[in-house]
Amino acid sequence: MESDDDNCGCLTKRRKSSEKNLRSSTVNFTLAMTLPLGPVAHPEYFLGKRVLVTGATRGIGKNLVKNLHYLGAQVIACGRTDADLDTLCAEVSGIQPLIFDVTKWSTIERKLHSIGDVDFLVNCAGISYLGSILNATEEQFDEIFNTNIKGLFVITKVFAEQLIKRKAKGSIVSVSSQSSTSGIRRHGLFGASKAAVEAFTRCAAVEFAPHDIRINCVSPSVILSKTARHIWNKAKDSKGFVSKIPMKRFGEVHEAVQGILFLLSDKSSMITGCTMPVDGGFSAC
Repeated sequence: MESDDDNCGCLTKRRKSSEKNLRSSTVNFTLAMTLPLGPVAHPEYFLGKRVLVTGATRGIGKNLVKNLHYLGAQVIACGRTDADLDTLCAEVSGIQPLIFDVTKWSTIERKLHSIGDVDFLVNCAGISYLGSILNATEEQFDEIFNTNIKGLFVITKVFAEQLIKRKAKGSIVSVSSQSSTSGIRRHGLFGASKAAVEAFTRCAAVEFAPHDIRINCVSPSVILSKTARHIWNKAKDSKGFVSKIPMKRFGEVHEAVQGILFLLSDKSSMITGCTMPVDGGFSAC
């Protein structure tokens, strides 16, 4: 069975965790069986549209690229290495690869001005540093903020400028995190960078709304990408973390993707400046 990194899962048939599993010392995160095309997204919203996806080679971004391609969109997939993009292109034929470093302002502007008109933007690129605030270094701080907010800021700025110049409407979705609003141990740098993403989203929503440009966020809990599933299967505190989520489980990649597709599409045509939790009720507590 393929992992959730490697299919376009839009509907899921999930094995229910038993109470016995929940009481065990670790939580067994089994793979989800997925089917193409779910109830949220419909091809009419994306057919023939050009969508720019950053962080497109892994996890949520990779799954999103596959869904958008399935729905008839023309996807421009951004990544940091040729190897990652080559792998993605081998799995999804017909997408347009674009390699650039999201931390380089001038490079971003040059690259985005070279790709032509784009209708939708999804900011999935991001990195994390999990550790004590007391142990954080200037290098780690700069790397996280340059990637998670500087790059996102510049890409969104250039995209919005192009839409306004064309007098075209558009939609933007960025990936945030539950650590943006909740105090979580060892998430000081990462949480601060994602809080900046949400603050920027609210301000941009107010500024862009008169131009018919919407911008929103999804804010996931732990999402079980291939890498995350491996990590959390071994983590000693996985049971404790899951116990704080009312739905008593972590999220699957396709569940975050469904939220992105909804906010990106005209199904959410009156929604802007919103951060949508995809966290099993964690933020409600």
